[in-house]
Amino acid sequence: MRHKLVPLALTLAVLAGLGAGSGGCRKKVPVHEPILLEVRAPFAGEIVARMAVRGAFVETGKPLFTVADRSVKWAMLQVPETALAQVRVGQPVELRVDTLPDKTFAGRLTWIAPAVDARTRMTLARAEFADPNALLKDKMFAAARILTRRTENALLLPSAALQYVEGKPLVFVRLADDLFDARAVQLGAKSNGRQHVLAGLKPDEPVAVAHTFALKSALLMSRLGAGCAHD
Repeated sequence: MRHKLVPLALTLAVLAGLGAGSGGCRKKVPVHEPILLEVRAPFAGEIVARMAVRGAFVETGKPLFTVADRSVKWAMLQVPETALAQVRVGQPVELRVDTLPDKTFAGRLTWIAPAVDARTRMTLARAEFADPNALLKDKMFAAARILTRRTENALLLPSAALQYVEGKPLVFVRLADDLFDARAVQLGAKSNGRQHVLAGLKPDEPVAVAHTFALKSALLMSRLGAGCAHD
């Protein structure tokens, strides 16, 4: 019995109590008296499922409880095939859920599946997040963003400041009260409604963030007028 119970993390003191009494004699326990054994989990956690029932016969190898460490959560992500070249294990991941719109969970990518789904062209990946207050629940839907690169000293603008002409992004830099310069820019990553600008704009230049569609319309009209005058 000692050999079989030691792997269950029973203390030697408990085993000694079951095995022998004073003088090396085996301790006798009345048949009608139940024997209580302390079974310890290999890690700290919370019981999230119970298969054991009081008085039931339990076969060897049958699980009694499911214990989970709820302070750490896994999120299973769907990564597009086109983004796989930029994704690496260990990269930071930001997670948001609809029920907590003002909360962002920070984690890291821990696993990427070796195959792409033939139908969806997606690859399964797993990220791990610290959740000490157990705010994230099982089976929640979430939106995740993998930070594939960090750009130092990049400018961050509201997405409303951007307009596109012939598919190219531009912003309107204010030169005077009613005078704006349409400036082509190079964009980086997008984050929570804001856009990183990598090139084309200086940090101290004032940029229009409202009525930018009207400015774009005026720009297109001026180009059209210039074309007519040239003809």
